[in-house]
Amino acid sequence: MLWVELLNMQEWTITVALDLVPNEDRDCAGLATSQPDINLGQLTLRADIEDTKEWEITIVHELLHVKHSRIDSYFEIVVAPNLNGVAPWFAWETYKRLYEPFVHSMAVSLVEIRQAQARG
Repeated sequence: MLWVELLNMQEWTITVALDLVPNEDRDCAGLATSQPDINLGQLTLRADIEDTKEWEITIVHELLHVKHSRIDSYFEIVVAPNLNGVAPWFAWETYKRLYEPFVHSMAVSLVEIRQAQARG
């Protein structure tokens, strides 16, 4: 897979599955799950995937989630248990709200750079 190499993720085993409605959400184009301790990631993509820029961005977006999952795991295992009350939930929700747009903008930028390089 081209993007696994470009993102330097060769140590990961990445599987891809198709689903009519990933995560039971009709607006969800893709979903990443991972087990970072054993370098295992799965992308679940909506079954109507096509060879378009938008879908390439979705694939890169989900791969970036897998690549970043060690940091997410650290937060869940080390940081959150040391917070009290609703603080773990609040911290995680805040983190996701900041992180998700960042991942999307990185995916868009990376795809655009790759396409520009391919054009010469």
